[in-house]
Amino acid sequence: MSKTKSKTKEIFKNQGLLPALKYQYHKIKYKIQYKMVSILYFTNRALPHKYHFVYLSSHATGHNAMKIFLEKCGVSTNWHFRQTGYERYESIYNMLINSSLYPAIMQAECDFEDYEKFMRTIDAKVPALVLVRDPISILKSCVNFPYQRECKEEVIRGGGGYRIP
Repeated sequence: MSKTKSKTKEIFKNQGLLPALKYQYHKIKYKIQYKMVSILYFTNRALPHKYHFVYLSSHATGHNAMKIFLEKCGVSTNWHFRQTGYERYESIYNMLINSSLYPAIMQAECDFEDYEKFMRTIDAKVPALVLVRDPISILKSCVNFPYQRECKEEVIRGGGGYRIP
C-alpha cells in the first residue's frame, strides 16, 4: 500500500512553514467559495465587481476572433454554450475571484435557462463592448460555415476564411 502524499507537507519540507500555511489557507478558501456560489446565486447576489467590461456579441459576428484577440491582450474571458444561468454564474464567479488577469464577462446567447436571473447578476457600472456585423454578412457566414451537411458546395461567396473544400 502506498501512502497518499500531502501537498501541504511537501511544501512545508521544501519551502518552510509560511508557504505551507499560505497553500492551506488558499485551499480552504477555495472550498468555502465553491460552496458559497450556489447560495449567492439562489439569493440573487450580484457577481463580484471585479470585471472591467462586458463583451456582448452574437453568432457569426467574429466572436471567436475577438475572444482570441482579447486573450492575447491579457483579458481573462469566459465562454459558455448551452449552459444554464447557474453554471455560467459559477464559472464566471470563480474566474473573477481567482483570475490575476484583466477580467471581462462575455455574453453571446440569450435563450438559456435562467437567462433573466443570470443577467441581473451583472450589475456593475462598466463599459460594454458590443460586436456587430451587417445582416447579409452574418447570413453568408452562417451558410458557408464548415459544418457537416450533405451539400459540399459553397453557397454564397465572400467574406470569411472558412471555405468548404
